[in-house]
Amino acid sequence: MKSFIHLHLHSQFSLLDSCLKIDELMKRAREYNMQALALTDHGNIMGALNFYKQARKHHIKPIIGAELYVAPETRFDKPDKDNDDLNYNHLVVLVKNEQGYRNLSELISRSYTEGFYRKPRIDKDLLEKYHQGLVALTACIHGEIPFKLLHRREEEAYEAAKWYRELFNDDFYIEIQNHYLETQLEVLPKLIRLSEDLSIPLVATNDVHYINKEDADARDVLICIQTNNVLSNPDRPMKKETDQMYFKSTEEMRELFAEVPESIDVTVDIAAKCNFEFKLGKYFLPEFKVPENSTVDGYFEEICREGFERIRPTLKGKKYGIEVYEERLNYEVEKIREMGFPGYFLIVWDIIRFSRENDIRVGPGRGSVVGSLVSYVMGITSIDPLEYDLIFERFLNPARISLPDIDIDFDGDRRDEVIAYIRNKYGEDSTAQIVTFGKMKAKLSIRDIGRVLEIPLNDVNKLAKMIPDGPKVELKGEIDSNPELQKELKHVPETKKLIDFALKLENNIRHTSMHAAGVVIAPKKLTEFMPLYKTKDDIVTQFEKDEVEEIGLLKMDILGLKTLTIIETVLKEVKKVEGIDIDLDNIPLDDEKTFKVFQEGDTDGIFQFESSGMRDYLKRSNPDKITDLIALNALYRPGPLGSGMAENYVKRKLGIQEVKYLFPQLKDILEDTYGIILYQEQVMRISVVLAGFSMSEADEMRKIMGKKLTHKLPPVKKEFLAGAVKKGFNKKKVEELFSQMETFAQYGFNKSHSTAYALLAYQTAYLKAHYPVYFMTANLTSESEKTSTSSKVIQYISETKKMGIDLLPPDINKSSEQFQVESPTAIRFGLKGLKNVGPAALTSILDAREDGGSFKDYSDFITRIDLTRVNKTVLESLIKSGAMSSFHIKRRALFESVEEVIRQGAVLQKHHSQNQKSLFSSAEDAAAVVISREHLEKEEWSENEIIKHEKEVAGIYITYNPLEKYGNEIKKISNTDIASIEAGDFKNEVVRLGGVVTEVTQKKSKKGAFYGELFFQDLTGRIKVLAFKEKWAQLRETLKEDFPYFLEGRFPDNGDSTPNLYLENLTELDAHLKKQVRGIIIKLKYDQLTETFLDELEERLRSNSDTIPYKIFVYTPDGFRVTLNNTTGKGLKPTLDMKKDIESLTGKNSVEIQF
Repeated sequence: MKSFIHLHLHSQFSLLDSCLKIDELMKRAREYNMQALALTDHGNIMGALNFYKQARKHHIKPIIGAELYVAPETRFDKPDKDNDDLNYNHLVVLVKNEQGYRNLSELISRSYTEGFYRKPRIDKDLLEKYHQGLVALTACIHGEIPFKLLHRREEEAYEAAKWYRELFNDDFYIEIQNHYLETQLEVLPKLIRLSEDLSIPLVATNDVHYINKEDADARDVLICIQTNNVLSNPDRPMKKETDQMYFKSTEEMRELFAEVPESIDVTVDIAAKCNFEFKLGKYFLPEFKVPENSTVDGYFEEICREGFERIRPTLKGKKYGIEVYEERLNYEVEKIREMGFPGYFLIVWDIIRFSRENDIRVGPGRGSVVGSLVSYVMGITSIDPLEYDLIFERFLNPARISLPDIDIDFDGDRRDEVIAYIRNKYGEDSTAQIVTFGKMKAKLSIRDIGRVLEIPLNDVNKLAKMIPDGPKVELKGEIDSNPELQKELKHVPETKKLIDFALKLENNIRHTSMHAAGVVIAPKKLTEFMPLYKTKDDIVTQFEKDEVEEIGLLKMDILGLKTLTIIETVLKEVKKVEGIDIDLDNIPLDDEKTFKVFQEGDTDGIFQFESSGMRDYLKRSNPDKITDLIALNALYRPGPLGSGMAENYVKRKLGIQEVKYLFPQLKDILEDTYGIILYQEQVMRISVVLAGFSMSEADEMRKIMGKKLTHKLPPVKKEFLAGAVKKGFNKKKVEELFSQMETFAQYGFNKSHSTAYALLAYQTAYLKAHYPVYFMTANLTSESEKTSTSSKVIQYISETKKMGIDLLPPDINKSSEQFQVESPTAIRFGLKGLKNVGPAALTSILDAREDGGSFKDYSDFITRIDLTRVNKTVLESLIKSGAMSSFHIKRRALFESVEEVIRQGAVLQKHHSQNQKSLFSSAEDAAAVVISREHLEKEEWSENEIIKHEKEVAGIYITYNPLEKYGNEIKKISNTDIASIEAGDFKNEVVRLGGVVTEVTQKKSKKGAFYGELFFQDLTGRIKVLAFKEKWAQLRETLKEDFPYFLEGRFPDNGDSTPNLYLENLTELDAHLKKQVRGIIIKLKYDQLTETFLDELEERLRSNSDTIPYKIFVYTPDGFRVTLNNTTGKGLKPTLDMKKDIESLTGKNSVEIQF
């Protein structure tokens, strides 16, 4: 008796329709002793390679297929939106051979690029062109033939069957299913009769969507997630009608189709026809066209030699001689040629050549490629690998040949130009970006399922709070280790139900998107290797990035890096304004001003060194050479931080902890990191020097240690010990060293990557140190393009002012689109950042200014701009921002007269267009006529109204920030700042912050309860705060916008990656500061103590008298401190007004309020 083969099966790659995971499928197939298996996901083969590899691993024959959607007429039709039965039919196809795979790939690709309408659809025209090498089954009840039989259209069904048989010949089968559905039971005998009448063989399938019968409910929940429905809705689409779509055994299937046993037997025959195999382990690189009479290998070497001659003059005086470089270059060229990769290097070289020739900034390097001298001489990277002891074999291991992985950073604004060049050079059909899959991780599963089950949001949040964040968090592990969660499961039935479903659906694929950087290049049409898929806006591959490489195609990460955009902006502006060409590749790497930026932790805007935690390490470790920055970049990661490596590094650098080496030979390898094994390259060098390993062997050991491949470690350890002992090293100490290497290798970082990014950080710090106004302008522009209210904009404005650079308000005569440098100490706000000032209005203003020069006055402005574009709303925004202040008219007068001004301006423009004399004889007359005396004589807006309006249209405070007057006092009472919270550096449960409430909105929950949504801002950023129930009831009547407060709150652990802060307490900042003051210190210099000064001081002390005790310290020229007696007998007011009053006499920062 023949076995049974499942030929109609859906995995989780039938998105949100199947909860069947491929690894679980293989285990069950082995249990049932099935020799073969087909995968037929809906409209795609995204899971095909994963399925293929796992099947081979389990000694099961994999059959690649898909359940396609076929348009009833043409794939270009868009018929009845509400009736899917009229939009498409189903057809199962299975791949027999390579031709069949290519044809299926083409069919699926065209279904997305040409036929997508609710579903990716093909049509019969495409089937006629691309049917060879495929087996076709009539599919489920939604297949064309069963559907027509069900609706009593027998003649049409027979005609369709004849058409398919004529097309597929002996590779066409009538598919029968029985899930005990009424429709199936009705159509089953009709299908059997049609099979007999037309002599077309029957094949039994089970339309598998889950492993076990009891998983049917989980699939039902998944469908609700897909359709955005709830389980209790009786009228929802695709509601569960059966629990029979599970992975049945041969015995179950034979019993189900006992009357037609041949339909079971034929599954084995069909499986025997399907013999397609992926060609894994082979590479299919695009052809790089070399000049006439050249070979790829020859041209590659020619480019390398030319590049080496170009850098030769720069190698004089370096720690290695020219001969070392020549030897290394010869070695790398030889190994690259042996591995067959010269074409790959030429492709990358050409992309970077195009970019540089078109002034598209390229990063210095990324990843292990920085360790290659060939890459350096070809210009692929801009870092000398020998200078930093970087290793070629960390990039390419001749003993373990795999396609090189070169990722490249480009100016983020021009990345699309690079991708367009690649597409143009290698063909649109041969290039694409790459799909990525979003999965239902633990917390997301709980939230999705909680909604479907209609569990109250608070209960879902409570449950989600018990699950930690992180991509590797698994629900089962959390249940086993979390007593609180176990208690919930035991006592709350709804929780148990939710978690049971979540355990089944966790890690199911939820959606697709486009990989941020990956681009694939094929030697011919991509559809010959895999099908394409259409996301919302882009065509991408159906295989993810690792799989693209596994099938032998060239995958490159073309990354857009904002830092490179900022650098390019700075360099261009410095060149334009000051005529200076800055060559960042040749700046001194020992610049004191640059290192001061790092040493003082002033790293706002510095690539990868901005976080508050990193600033702390910078200030404590006092870096003074580039190798320090390389080390810190590698150290500031969870592993080294958690293991104590980072702390030990700081102590050793400062001489607090002794640096020891187990063997003298380790000093050259570990000296830069003060005896700590920090880099993967150090593990490799130790293996070579002490154990006599080759670099290839050392790379293998590095990989085994770093990836914790414990089963491979014993023989490597044995070889390492034997090699070291043979070279005369003490065995006991060698064992100790190996143990250290094993520990550190878990956290070891790629030094090549760290070097490249530390250098990029140094370059940004160099620009900040030497061209601060240009650097901060570029950063402000970059961040404001996201949104002017972003925390980074607020943070950079604060940093700009701290650096002594003024932020000037927008000005109708001076502002351009973006932030711009106005002087060495001033940045002008751009008009583009203003609310309601859109592209049309902006163009009208800038064009008028360019054509006719600056606007002489308000009348001149109104008569020269296009009032249909610069309308009432635009004018109001310009006025509120202060952009009209250079006309010396009160903002309030301008604002309240807008409508009148527009009416008169329209008349003036009409008269001017008719070449009639203007109504105005002078600018003074124009101002007087346009704006009435009533408006002009009104009082100006208050200071608070002015900044409120500025914030409304600019998103930030421009004239002044209400927090600036508090100086460092806010830091003394706060336990963090908003920048640290956003960077994830703040871990405390309770948040205490001084800041300003900038926006207040009352909202209503789904249950009808009112709550408050506040935006709270300090000098480093802004954050959303929610006030509930009693808190909101207490606050809502008295809360003031743009007013300083002291806030206390907590972050709920409800699964959100960026949770809102929950308010616990809010008090006026001045009142809170007053309560916290313990005392006041007044610091004076001895030479200030004149009689007049002391009399004035005593008067000010009396006028500010209150209850807070104070002391007066006098500092003498020789460094002694003397305390003066309190002559008033009273204390002082604990207020900033007191501080300001006394410091106006005693000097800045002479009064210290102690908390």
